[in-house]
Amino acid sequence: MVETSAKLTKRTVDSAVPKQGRYILWDTELKGFALRVAESGTKTYILRYRPRGTGRAGPRRFMVLGRHGVLTPDEARAHAKTIRGAVAAGQDPAKERSRANSTMTIAQLVDLFISEHAKPKRKARTAADYAAVLHNHLVPRFGKRATDQLTPRTSRSFICRCATGPIKPTAWSRSSRVCTPSPFGRA
Repeated sequence: MVETSAKLTKRTVDSAVPKQGRYILWDTELKGFALRVAESGTKTYILRYRPRGTGRAGPRRFMVLGRHGVLTPDEARAHAKTIRGAVAAGQDPAKERSRANSTMTIAQLVDLFISEHAKPKRKARTAADYAAVLHNHLVPRFGKRATDQLTPRTSRSFICRCATGPIKPTAWSRSSRVCTPSPFGRA
């Protein structure tokens, strides 16, 4: 990968032409800020840094800031400065972003439960029933949420709705932690 340096302005970014293999054009004004140009002509602003306190032996972190066209060089530079400020304060934004992206979703958890618990440990009909209920009720409502975003309150309300069929007025019994129909028709 070829690396050169220049001050990243609109003119220098527009004049960066695609070459054989991708290359990086480093900014001379802000350390770690650069423009990556792909063979296809895609121009992406990136930031490279090392987490605070790790020194030269620390891992290099790369963050994609955005594509040229969506961001101007000045907007990308300002974004890079805020990230470098967070790094100076002791945070590691690239690691936090990676952790957030690697969190399992509810849909993935349901598939894992069915493949590793229901199918090997239950009869075929029971496993199929588990899969049907989870894929028809839980996944459409919560499937795209990360597992760490599901709270006890949301899971209890979902269980109450499933237990009582269509949405009906119910009362929550705190002592038994189950949903029971209200004798008065209102919650």
